[in-house]
Amino acid sequence: MAENEPRKRPRTDTPANKDGEDPNYAFMNDFNFDAFIGDGTTLDGLTNQDLLPPSAAADMMFSFSDVDVMSGIALGENPADTSVVSGLPPLPTATTRRPSSQSLDSRPSDSGVKPKDPAVATNSASSETKASGTTGSAASQTAAILKQTVFTVIVADKVFRMSWETLCSDGPANFFIEHFSRNPRSRTVRIDRDPDTFKMILHYLRGYQIRPKDEYENQNLMNDARYYGLKRLTQFLRQTLFLNVGGRVFRLSKDLLARDGPANFFTGPLIHYLFYTHVKQAEAPPYIIDRNPETFSEIISHLQGYSIQIRDEVHRANLLKDAQYYSLRRLRDKLMTARKTIDGFGETGNQEVLLWLKDVRLANLLQSSALEQKLTPPANLADVSDDVRALYQIRYKREDNPHNLLVQLSEFYLYYPPPGAERQCRMELCDTERQKLESIAKTLRLEGVHELACMNLDCAIKIDDRAVTAEELLDSQKVQKLYVLKAIAAVLTCSHRLTLCMLRFEAVSSRLQLNLKREFLP
Repeated sequence: MAENEPRKRPRTDTPANKDGEDPNYAFMNDFNFDAFIGDGTTLDGLTNQDLLPPSAAADMMFSFSDVDVMSGIALGENPADTSVVSGLPPLPTATTRRPSSQSLDSRPSDSGVKPKDPAVATNSASSETKASGTTGSAASQTAAILKQTVFTVIVADKVFRMSWETLCSDGPANFFIEHFSRNPRSRTVRIDRDPDTFKMILHYLRGYQIRPKDEYENQNLMNDARYYGLKRLTQFLRQTLFLNVGGRVFRLSKDLLARDGPANFFTGPLIHYLFYTHVKQAEAPPYIIDRNPETFSEIISHLQGYSIQIRDEVHRANLLKDAQYYSLRRLRDKLMTARKTIDGFGETGNQEVLLWLKDVRLANLLQSSALEQKLTPPANLADVSDDVRALYQIRYKREDNPHNLLVQLSEFYLYYPPPGAERQCRMELCDTERQKLESIAKTLRLEGVHELACMNLDCAIKIDDRAVTAEELLDSQKVQKLYVLKAIAAVLTCSHRLTLCMLRFEAVSSRLQLNLKREFLP
């Protein structure tokens, strides 16, 4: 070969290239464009841009924007399909350096490379225009990748290899699909995340079941599922909650925690904290509940359909506190010491519910019928009939039905009026019960609480373990002060104020009787 004769590239005749017209570019995948110089030699540290003017170097760059070229070469399909690559420009040689103004389409006629069909060049140009003018080519590039094409994901210092089918198993869009669609010639991606967590995610992407061992592993999986955009994995992880209650971990289904109603601590604030608050900030820490794990275990047993054996009043109070903390309304109503009765001695039977005053839930309070009907209240509710008095009684929603509200109080002083006065008594309550009555009045938008409680003639009274009638008490000339041990009262509204009507109470009239009631320690 003459020294100045242009070097020719080898050509391979295949069944699709039997006439020897189209070269086969089987070596193109490994081609280093920056290191290829005119005579085919490689110069360390230098590129085309270092040796040629900028315009000439730009003319020598090969264009891969065509979708067909990307699918046939960059995405790993058979490069022997010469109908795709026959329109590529020839490799530059040492003797054929073109002027900077010369385009690829105006190459010399003796280059030895001609389009096999004019339609091929036309289609190539049109596809280049589409690729440069739109971003929709990524979808077609993704569709062209073979399912078994192998990709490498390097997470921190560990290497994972997987197929395109595995990467697309949690699709149609995620971090990997978008990355390799934007970089179609790439087969490797480096990620600075936890490799142990990714190992579990890869196990899931390959179709296997995964089960986090504790709340930390579950939350790490949740964080990385968000990072990689794996929506199905995120949805799967949301079905189970790992709750650390007082140092003890519970693995519970979200459906179980919703059995007490759709609105509670678990389905509301906790779900928001775990799944929504930290969507943009990737690292959400596990949630720790600082409550008694034994009490929580009994609450979970109740949600699973089992009955709770109440051991004593302290046990009931502890369960009630946690039921209120977790906003488990149905369980809380069951734990509250309540008794439903029906007063059927009037013209109409009235459903009543008796609660400890401290257990009254403000959200369940309902206005009296008299306020709703805007009736003019009487001067003294003690002088009206039971049916009229029931119109002014505050109602309470229990099991989604309204009931007339009765409350139980304990340990307060009662000052009853002198003989001949109205049947009204002044009550000296403890701070806790007085504040509770004020909260009820405020919730019902009343002006306040009456200091005087009315007393009906049918009030059941026991003083010093002796039953007396209200008439006997009011006509008594004795000291008009009693220490009430426990009492039941109806809650009424009168003149836009909250009023109690005494129905039953037990009291002592002297310090001697009080001492007789004291209990010895066990």
